[in-house]
Amino acid sequence: LYFGAAPFNFISRNDISFDPDSKGLHFNRSNLDGESDQRAIAYTIDTLSLDKSQPISVFLELTPERIPNGLGTLIEFYDGQLQPPLIVSQWQTHLVIRSRRADSINALAYREIGLRDCLATGETVSLLIASSENETLIYVNGELAIRKAGFDLIDPNASTRAQMTVGSNASGEQPWIGQIHRLTLFDKRIHPANVETGDSYPLVEYSFDIPSKDTIANRRSKTLDLKIPSTYSPLVRKRFSPLASWNSNHSGQYSDAWLNVFGFVPIGLVFYVLLTRSRCPEKLRFLGVLVGCFALSFAIEYAQIYLPSRNPSHLDLLGNTLGGLLAALIAWSIEKRFNKRSDLSIE
Repeated sequence: LYFGAAPFNFISRNDISFDPDSKGLHFNRSNLDGESDQRAIAYTIDTLSLDKSQPISVFLELTPERIPNGLGTLIEFYDGQLQPPLIVSQWQTHLVIRSRRADSINALAYREIGLRDCLATGETVSLLIASSENETLIYVNGELAIRKAGFDLIDPNASTRAQMTVGSNASGEQPWIGQIHRLTLFDKRIHPANVETGDSYPLVEYSFDIPSKDTIANRRSKTLDLKIPSTYSPLVRKRFSPLASWNSNHSGQYSDAWLNVFGFVPIGLVFYVLLTRSRCPEKLRFLGVLVGCFALSFAIEYAQIYLPSRNPSHLDLLGNTLGGLLAALIAWSIEKRFNKRSDLSIE
């Protein structure tokens, strides 16, 4: 229970801080000091209308401070569905953009484009992602870096209303580590030369040069202010990772799997001994060990829903239950050998 639910920070601070020198918001700064159990998130209270075939542009000025562990979400539009309409994120030093598509052959129903080596740690960069007419352009520091035909930021066949999260995805499982200095959204296709002009009329504009405790005002309207909770409170609670999330190419998943199995062997042995001492029938001992290990594992995994740095998983639940079954088989085998030797000694 300790190793499964540590560090027990069910109520933790929202790891966002203002830097007066760089005039930006730090997201997940504690990660730089080795405190990976803290998380950060900001999000809009109001929903944003994302209409099909509508042009959209996203401007970001940011400074990555550490390579995220996996995918680090810069911004995400969240509408309650399993796959968000749009994610702008960092993987290693690369920019990754995912757009939901109902007709995608991908199992998670999204299409993806990316740009390599544009997010170097410690270097401030401006990104403009502009999309319209079945085409998306990505500018880095004002220069065109990639033109992707046949790709829209928003699904051209669907409309939705979504909240926007910054610094993490809606459930907090994909934290980004760094500073964001500016964030602007346009409901049109924008060229870098027009970002600063008065006729660009952005839909949403956040400037992080003024410290705020709980809200960053949208400078363009009275709606879509950015909320910064004082305590870490994701927009939506985490879901159990499905069995399909297993990645055979990831060596770390094998060690985690073995740890989940063998970590529950001692627990399963304890359950078996207790059931044996209570003179429980043999078949019920196996069932009792399985039910007991499953129930304990489920309690641990469910608790991880409320822990910022832990992620519940069906794979962990399965591994723990198999560990209990292995323990029952080991105990049963030892018991049989002991009983056989006892019978021989009596004879």
